[in-house]
This record gives sequence, C-alpha cells and structure tokens, in this order.
Amino acid sequence: MIDIHAHIVPGVDDGPANMGDALALVGEAVKNGVDTIVATPHMLDGVYNATRGEIFAALAGLNDAVEEHGLAVTILAGADVHAEAEVPELLRQGELVTVADRGKHLMIELPPDVMPRELDQLLFGMQLQGVRPVVSHPERNRAIQDDPDELMSLVLGGALMQVTAASILGDFGRSVQHCSEELLARRMVHFVASDTHDLRGRKPKLAQAEAAVIKLVGEVEANEILYEFPEALIHGKYVNVPEPAVPKPRKRWFFW
Repeated sequence: MIDIHAHIVPGVDDGPANMGDALALVGEAVKNGVDTIVATPHMLDGVYNATRGEIFAALAGLNDAVEEHGLAVTILAGADVHAEAEVPELLRQGELVTVADRGKHLMIELPPDVMPRELDQLLFGMQLQGVRPVVSHPERNRAIQDDPDELMSLVLGGALMQVTAASILGDFGRSVQHCSEELLARRMVHFVASDTHDLRGRKPKLAQAEAAVIKLVGEVEANEILYEFPEALIHGKYVNVPEPAVPKPRKRWFFW
C-alpha cells in the first residue's frame, strides 16, 4: 500500500521530533501494510515552513536510518503546502516540493474553517504550469462539512481529493466522519492517506481504513482509491478519476 501523506520526517514540523520517533512511526506504517510513503512536511502554513533544502536534507537522513534498521519501505519526497496566493509563483521558481518530486502534482492544504476566496484561481494557476492539485483532508474543513458541494467545481476543474484514514474511522468526530462518507458516496475521494504525525493520537491506520472503504464503496472503487490512483500519482502519471456523482435523495416519510 502507498501512503501519499505522512508527517514522518524528524525535526521539520509537528511530526516526530527526533529520529527514534520517526523510525517508530515508519515501523508502524510497515505493520499497516505500507511499502511506500510520501513524506509531506508542512510548507507555508504560518507555523511550520520547511524549505525545499531542509526537507531533502532531513529526508536523506531518515532514508539512511531506515536502510540501517532494515525497514522494508521506500520514502519519497513531498510536502503539505498551505493554500496561499503565492503558491503558483513559488512553483514557477522551483521552491516547493511536488509529490515524489515529479513536478506533476502538489498537495494543497485548506484552512480548517473556511474555503479561501481565491482558491479556484490558485488551483488554476498551478494547472497552467502543468501541476495538478491534490487537496489534502477536505473533509476536515467546516465549510465543506456544511456543504460538500463546495468541492464539486474543484473536482470538475481537475483537482484531486485526499481523505484521511482516521477521518473515515471517526477519530476526528462524527461530523468529519459523515463528511468523509458523503464524499466517498459522491465519488469525490481519489486517495486515502494516513496524515500520520505520531504514535499517540495520529497513528497510521490505513489497514483499518481499507476495510471501511470497501464496505462504503465496494472492492472495485476501493482498489482504485487505495492502490491504483496512488501508484499513478507517485510515478507522475495522469490519474484518470471518475466523474463525481450525486447520491440519490433519501426517501422521506410523511405521517398524518
């Protein structure tokens, strides 16, 4: 299994503070059946702003330690980039880290409460440079919880959506879980990733989430979300996702 969103690089953001913690987290991911991880430190989020150079230096140290400890996993470069207006320009300058450093996809993190006013323009500016957006954990945004249709124009415009495994399992509360289920039902989830940070409250839970996704959308769609689409993503290939669907309205019963 491929985990496209994980905060496992030590000392660069709110993930593991040291190499020992990072190795423990990687070991837990391997137990979950993960053999490839995209390391995604925060960039431009106002608190943690790892630079490209810092990310690659820390990742090199982590990969050396992983090899030394015999952990059977490949760790690739990436970043969780906050949705800021300067993203397209920083992309042009080569300052940001795309998924697996392929230059084809960039993970974009939304704020927790609102949809940025110029998000459409930001994502379009990325795509003009040949970089497709991957929106991380949209189900944890309150505006989207209130109205999942907020994502429809983004998906129709070519953006990809990544939901967190723990969200599907209810770890972030019922509202987040319900939103995850709604987005899955609407075929607006293209990846499920761990967004792991530590072994206390943010463990990698992809193995548990796999069973839940199969139950919600069936084995064929689950296989695409969990295996086929992530495989294409890390190789910089075009991810051919289905058109979003609107679920059938629920029956309403009226009593006199």
